[in-house]
Amino acid sequence: MSTAIGGYFYYSSLKEYAFSDTYQAAEGRTKIAVDRISSKLTEYQKAARAAAGLKILQTSLTGKNKNSLAEVNTVLDNFRSSLDVDVCYLMDRDGNTIASSNRDAPDSFVDRNYSFRPYFRQAMAGSAAVYMALGVTSQKRGIYTSHPVYSAGADGPSGVFVIKASIGPIEKVFSRISDGIFLMTDPHGIIFASNRNEWLYHVLWKIPPEEASEIAKTQQFGEGPWGWTGITRKDADHAVDKSGVTYMVHQMEITNSPGWNFIYLWDIRAISEKLINPLLRTAGYIIMALCVVIGLSVFFLYRKANGDIIARRLAEDKLSAAYEELENRVTERTTDLNQANRQLKAEILERSRMEDALAENETKFRKLSQEFKALLDAIPDNIILQAKDFSVIWANHSAVMDLKMDTSSPDGHYCYTLRHERTSPCENCPVEKTFLTENPESAEIKTPDGRTWEMRTVPVKNDEGEVINVIKVVRNITEHRKLEEQLRHAQKMEAVGTLTGGIAHDFNNILTAIINYANLLKIKTKMDDPLLHYVDQILSITQRGANITQSLLAFSRKQVMTLRETDINRTIENAAKFLRRLIGETIELRIKCAGENLTVLADPNQIEQVLFNLATNARDAMPEGGILVVKTGNMEIEREFIRKHGFGLPGRYAMISVADNGAGMDEETVKKIFEPFFTTKETGKGTGLGLAISYGIVKQHNGYIKVHSGPGKGTVFKIYLPLINKKAEDLEHGETAPLPMGAETVLLAEDEAEVREAMRGILQEYGYAVIEAANGQDAVEKFMENRDRIHVLLLDMVMPGKNGREAYQEIKKISPDVKAVFMSGYAPDIINTGGILFDDSPTFLSKPVSPDVLLKTLRQVLEG
Repeated sequence: MSTAIGGYFYYSSLKEYAFSDTYQAAEGRTKIAVDRISSKLTEYQKAARAAAGLKILQTSLTGKNKNSLAEVNTVLDNFRSSLDVDVCYLMDRDGNTIASSNRDAPDSFVDRNYSFRPYFRQAMAGSAAVYMALGVTSQKRGIYTSHPVYSAGADGPSGVFVIKASIGPIEKVFSRISDGIFLMTDPHGIIFASNRNEWLYHVLWKIPPEEASEIAKTQQFGEGPWGWTGITRKDADHAVDKSGVTYMVHQMEITNSPGWNFIYLWDIRAISEKLINPLLRTAGYIIMALCVVIGLSVFFLYRKANGDIIARRLAEDKLSAAYEELENRVTERTTDLNQANRQLKAEILERSRMEDALAENETKFRKLSQEFKALLDAIPDNIILQAKDFSVIWANHSAVMDLKMDTSSPDGHYCYTLRHERTSPCENCPVEKTFLTENPESAEIKTPDGRTWEMRTVPVKNDEGEVINVIKVVRNITEHRKLEEQLRHAQKMEAVGTLTGGIAHDFNNILTAIINYANLLKIKTKMDDPLLHYVDQILSITQRGANITQSLLAFSRKQVMTLRETDINRTIENAAKFLRRLIGETIELRIKCAGENLTVLADPNQIEQVLFNLATNARDAMPEGGILVVKTGNMEIEREFIRKHGFGLPGRYAMISVADNGAGMDEETVKKIFEPFFTTKETGKGTGLGLAISYGIVKQHNGYIKVHSGPGKGTVFKIYLPLINKKAEDLEHGETAPLPMGAETVLLAEDEAEVREAMRGILQEYGYAVIEAANGQDAVEKFMENRDRIHVLLLDMVMPGKNGREAYQEIKKISPDVKAVFMSGYAPDIINTGGILFDDSPTFLSKPVSPDVLLKTLRQVLEG
């Protein structure tokens, strides 16, 4: 009896302990799971709130355009990558998705409307939402975190920012639990996550049909139906399934997600089995021992009845006391073990959390370190970290390449050795200054290889404020300085060009007057008059003056190229006298023109400009004197020539060779000879533009220019221009047609009195009636007085008060069909810059204007 009673109390004690331990384990596991799930949801909520506050998201919802949406998509991509979630997307106030990080995926959210989703409606009502559902597009479970986006001046939310994360982090929490059934359910009791996959999307407790209909509208868990698990609630802590199995129920609400619960079901049979099996193994041996004792007792009772009864009673008392002592010891030991077990579990969980946090931080730090290093390596400037002894601690990729550092052995690298080829620090070293002053410093230096560097230094201090290292940023500004120098050259040349254009204008007006007066004199002089020779000389010299103005404009690059049939031999012969003056008396000029016809389509003035530039270079290459040879010839460029020299198109070409016996050039100089602003002359003695201009002129003529040179071997420039079959002499020596006469009235507007008087004389000599105007306003007034008589306008483009264009436009309002010829001593590009020329390109004459050009042009306009 005592044994049975002792066994019963022992069994009851063990059962109570087993259920208590199971309850505590379930409570601990449930709390840990809820804490981890809530922590993950909080992380998504914070990210959604931060994104919703970005200005680019707010402005893109009020003014949708491609640029703003492209920036929003970039932001969404960055959020998705940094949070390691499935999708980040932005919806407008109507529920349409306007931007998404999965925009290029087959299941893209862009242009889809999710206004029926509760997380959208809740956010548009002004509240953030956490919503777990089955994706409509992807059919995958996800955690949806939404937050309203407010735009400036908008009444209420203008849209909703949403993060969709995978259910993976929650299932990872479940994977840590090995016993029992765990479930995560929504406010309706639908199972969203579980270690029993067959229960997914089932209702844990029965729900009425109208509640199921409400769930279907949101499409939160698909279209349904949602079957029942068959479990019913017995009381707050117990439930039973269809087969009668009873479960211990432990339930806890998930923080930050109202209505969502984590539920832990533990089969009571499993608890009992854990208790009964060890008990049976222990009790079996006790029963066997008792049987032996009882048999011996009966035997003794048979032998010694009275004495044995007393001895048995004494033994029973001792056994009862032993059982009681044993039970007390077991209880105490069990309590100690339970406490130690709980402490051990708590330590294990805490260590697990610390290990997870440490691993996460290590991953974030490693990623940040890699991104920062990649960023520094992507910067083209040299970035170097130096110690107090000037040794290089770290350098980015650009610095390693520029300094040619051996990355396999970083020790022993010093900046003054690598960059300056020195054995000690440089004077005024900005790194040394930063160590001394503890302030940022800067300097500009040149290295032995001829490059210019800009250095900036920044101190790196420890917690005590002491400078322990210096960061040095070095930028190669060699090309920058060259560009500055080129800009100064260009500005100087622009100023010279502007001055030259103004001089040419005044000179052209003077020449126009001289040419017209000389022609009037020639008309008035008899053919046998000896004075006619002097008149012809005046006209010839005046033509040379006109050529000089054209050369000035070509120099200033303000002369439009005029192509015509040109005899190369004659062009060179005409330029010879100017070349002799240019090169000086210490250099002998030899002209060797080919005996055959060399006619090309060219602008003679531009070709002369090329010759002047080449002669100037040759003169500078022969400071002590020498020989300059200019010769012409023709040649056939064939495929073999093209293959050998690397340029040209098949055909016949006129060849101009300009050779000197000067100092010559090395191979590197020859490669750069035609580059703008490249010069071998001292500062202030060359612009570096002469050969570049020459190269451009030759290319405009569809020709080629090549140079052959060597140190001490002189230099030869060869120019190849395409030949044409027509002879220039055929044009130049044809019969001169008489100048056309006229009888119409011309309104002549010219502010220079001498030019106006000379042109009036020519026009009247050839039959025209002339009405003179001193400026544009005078021309308008004279036209209004004589509008029925005037047939054509002859207007100077640039006049004080009202220019020729303005006068013409005002007159055209009065008489829309009026005809006009414009003229100016300025180059066309200067006139156009001032807004004087017309879009329809009217008839324009450049001064000096000869009588034949003037009269022929007038007839063409009047008869056209």
